[in-house]
Amino acid sequence: MLEKHKKVMVVNARGNHDPDASLFLNTAIQMYFENDKRVTVLDNFNKFVWFQFGKNLVVTHHGDKINATRLYEAITRNLRKEWGDADHVYCYLGHIHHRDAKEIGGMTIEHFGVLPPRDSWHNASGYGAERTMTCIVLHKEYGEEARLKVNAERLR
Repeated sequence: MLEKHKKVMVVNARGNHDPDASLFLNTAIQMYFENDKRVTVLDNFNKFVWFQFGKNLVVTHHGDKINATRLYEAITRNLRKEWGDADHVYCYLGHIHHRDAKEIGGMTIEHFGVLPPRDSWHNASGYGAERTMTCIVLHKEYGEEARLKVNAERLR
């Protein structure tokens, strides 16, 4: 990323499968890049990791043990100032491993697919989804203006 971009922000949302490992990985990445002013690694002590980009508020959460209504309530309650400053609010999630999106009260809540193949538990339980990675381009003032989705086969 640093070969193509002037600044890189790392967001590592803690999930239900790796809460301790995510904290460790985040700390290791922070230490590795501590002298590189072009890299910002956001703390992930809280399962809600957020940042503002112009008139955008972007909140991430793994998506486990929480539904859309509780996400909306937590974000509007805990990020009142940031919510008020934003014209565009996005909450990006994983957990369910497939794409799903909805709008609630002026916020877009979106789940994304994953790149790895299904593990044996998910396969035996009948789960399966397209293996993809999505790049979303946000304009500082106008919000989302482009996206690119790439499937795992193309990345080989």
